[in-house]
Amino acid sequence: MISPSMSRITIGLFLTVLATAVALQAQAQRTFVSAGVSYLRPSGALADSVGLNSGVQFDVRYIWSPTRHWQFGIGGSWTSAALGMTSQGDRSSTSLSITQITLTSAWRPLKHGWSPFIGLEGGFGYLIPPDSLTALPAFESTLRATAAAIAGISVPLSERVDIAASARFSYLPASVPLDLRSLTLGLVYRIR
Repeated sequence: MISPSMSRITIGLFLTVLATAVALQAQAQRTFVSAGVSYLRPSGALADSVGLNSGVQFDVRYIWSPTRHWQFGIGGSWTSAALGMTSQGDRSSTSLSITQITLTSAWRPLKHGWSPFIGLEGGFGYLIPPDSLTALPAFESTLRATAAAIAGISVPLSERVDIAASARFSYLPASVPLDLRSLTLGLVYRIR
């Protein structure tokens, strides 16, 4: 169960990110919405302790671009990864849900056509463990900071639609940290 203080922190962070997005969007020349699907591979102490397996991640972002080289955005991703065998037994009938809300910045060296890009993200991640794991010390805090690095390539399909392929490494630090490595394929649609 989520404590009242955790709910206030989550709502406060979300409102701060939303206000920043609205303020920056007003200055943007171009705006985009992107949606992607990723193959996610967890690692690190938390993944090892609960036997966290690979999963599918879904990602949605709102992006604005003040120049042809720079993009900034806000977005979220969600995944549910199955648990597996650990020293404490088989947990394959349960899963861990991971939600991340992040601010994104990306740089594209080329203005038109096929373009590589690199980016950084920062925000927070929220873990929802199965009931059988909520008492573990690893889940003492389910709200964690998160940071990510991204590298990929964007390929135009039309004047308004691009396809983007990228690799992403994110890190959720805590007393029991979690690394998430993913390969993403997504569509980027230019709104204006």
